[in-house]
Amino acid sequence: MDNADFRCSYLNGTNGGLTFASSLLIHAKFRKTCALDVSFQSVNLDKAQMHGMICKHCIFRDAQINHADLDDVEFYREDENNDTFHDKYENINFTETSLIGAKFDHLSLRGTLFIGANLSRICIINCVLSRDSVQFAAATFEKSTLINATIQNSSFDYVHFIDSNLSGAKIFMSNFTHASMKNIDLTGATLEMCNFNDANLAGCIMTNANINLSYFVGSDLTGCQGITDVQLAQAKSIAGAILPNGTKISST
Repeated sequence: MDNADFRCSYLNGTNGGLTFASSLLIHAKFRKTCALDVSFQSVNLDKAQMHGMICKHCIFRDAQINHADLDDVEFYREDENNDTFHDKYENINFTETSLIGAKFDHLSLRGTLFIGANLSRICIINCVLSRDSVQFAAATFEKSTLINATIQNSSFDYVHFIDSNLSGAKIFMSNFTHASMKNIDLTGATLEMCNFNDANLAGCIMTNANINLSYFVGSDLTGCQGITDVQLAQAKSIAGAILPNGTKISST
C-alpha cells in the first residue's frame, strides 16, 4: 500500500473512521502513505516498512511495531486553538525499530517501550511520556539512540532511560522530574530551561553540555563525568543536589 491515501477517513457517509484495529500487518508496506483519523490500535506491524508515512489524528495504542522501518514518519495532531489533546500512542512496543528523523507532535506515549530503537534526529514536540495515576506507566528508553534529537515542551517525568545515548540532543522547556537517567550520554547536549528536579543522573556523561536555566533541585549527579563548575553555574538551581564528587548542596 505504498503511497496510499487514507485521508478520506469517513466512508459511505457513516461516522465510523477507517480502522485496522487488531489486524496482523507483519511485513506490511505503508511507505509515504497519508492517513487521517485511522485506527491502528492493537495491530501487529512487526517488520513493517512505513518510511515517510504521515499520520494525523490517528490511534496506535497497544500496537506492536518491532524491527520496523519508520524513518521520517510524521505522527501528529494539529495544534488548533491551543489544543491540549494528545493522540493515543500509549503502550506501543518499538523494539529494534528505526525512527531516524521521525516527528512526534501532540502524542501521548505513556507506557511506550523504545528498546534498542534508533531515534537519531527524532523531533518530539508537545508530547506526554510520563506516567499517569490511573492506567499507564511512564515510557522507557533502553539501549536506544537519540543522537541529535530535538525535544521541546514535553513531559518525561518518571521516564526510564537505560544505557541510552542523547549526545548532541537539543532539549528545551521539558520536564524530567524523577526521571531515571543513570549512565546516559549527554555529551554536547543542550538542556535549556528544563526541569530535572529529583532526577537520577548518576554516572551520566555531560561533557560540553549546556544546562542553561535548568533546574536540578534534589537531583543525583553522583559520578557524573565531564560536568564543570562553569556548567553548574548555568543552572537555575542545584539546591539539594548531589554533585559528582558526592557533595550534597544545601537545600536552603
